[in-house]
Amino acid sequence: MFCFQCQETSRNEGCTVKGGCGKPEETADLQDLLIYVCKGISIYGEKLKGKATIDKDAGRFVCESLFNTIANVARDDDVIIDRIKQAFRVRNAVREKLGADAFGDLPDFAT
Repeated sequence: MFCFQCQETSRNEGCTVKGGCGKPEETADLQDLLIYVCKGISIYGEKLKGKATIDKDAGRFVCESLFNTIANVARDDDVIIDRIKQAFRVRNAVREKLGADAFGDLPDFAT
């Protein structure tokens, strides 16, 4: 396990055995995946911003998702999994607003 998601990490270096907060490794992994998908939303959001359009709903979703990981608000793996699924839908919606695929032929993971 390696977790560095919250303020309770040991010596600000990350937890390596079990979270100082008591979070299990599986939950930390799911939260890492949620963060990863939020990064994808943000990449598309930046491209959209370059077209003078801002998706406030996507921005709010990313903020709420990051809050769920940083503050250890969501300890229920099923809740985090649902949020990950929703993140893919948000990412796809932002990408659709761009029109033509701004990044060429990227694979469409977890549609």
